[in-house]
Amino acid sequence: LKGKLAKKITSQKNLRLELKPTKKLVDIVKKKYPKTQLIAFKLTSQSSPKEVQNAVSKLTQNSQADFVVHNDTQSITEKGHEFQIYSNSKPLVKVSQRPALAEALAQIILGGSY
Repeated sequence: LKGKLAKKITSQKNLRLELKPTKKLVDIVKKKYPKTQLIAFKLTSQSSPKEVQNAVSKLTQNSQADFVVHNDTQSITEKGHEFQIYSNSKPLVKVSQRPALAEALAQIILGGSY
């Protein structure tokens, strides 16, 4: 629907909804606050290692993130949830549970490295 609603929407016909993409906030942070230490998150879905590398590189380049935390839908199971942390588009550390991710990120943020 564009503009104001002129009349009641009928429940007798199909509706078409058009969504428009918005700007990614992560791509704006470093431009506005260049000294910010930025950690971006990237979820992929059953991606090959090359696709993952491309996605992480693109996110790093567009957002100028200092670190990217990547996970893939196929690595999310009842037994665990694997994450890979990247720095400058290169793998830094892999963890297999959310608490371990929190610990690794805290160490990176507070200590500057892992």
